[in-house]
Amino acid sequence: MARDYSKYTVEDLGENLNKRQLVFTIVKDWVEKNNPSFEDIQKVFPDEVQGSKGFIRKESDVKDPKRFNMREPLKIMNGAHVVVSNQWGFTNIQKFIKLSMSLGYEISTHTPNSEKDDQMSQKPEAKLSLWQKIMKMLGLDLSEKE
Repeated sequence: MARDYSKYTVEDLGENLNKRQLVFTIVKDWVEKNNPSFEDIQKVFPDEVQGSKGFIRKESDVKDPKRFNMREPLKIMNGAHVVVSNQWGFTNIQKFIKLSMSLGYEISTHTPNSEKDDQMSQKPEAKLSLWQKIMKMLGLDLSEKE
């Protein structure tokens, strides 16, 4: 399977973010706005979204530091520090985007163009964003109702 080099923009938070930057930016913003307890942050950002490695961990409890953003721990309620997973791929980032949008974040996806993409630009499907392509594959209606 080809690598996914999509970039993301979060309205009012950042542009041209890779997957790990997207996740960290949104989690950081949410933490700053809500000052959650560890239990609260795990309820909002459950491990199931990330998958097997886990999503949010207390900095002191991390057993595999290369899989978490140890350079930028986030301060939560009672002065505790948590770190965010940096293990994001095509499948789990879609779960994260869905979760983030349910929290009110506006995210757009930008897929880098390649020669093949340029050759396909005459096809209407080539102009769809990655998110739109996924929705279409899932059989969800993308047409606007008038």
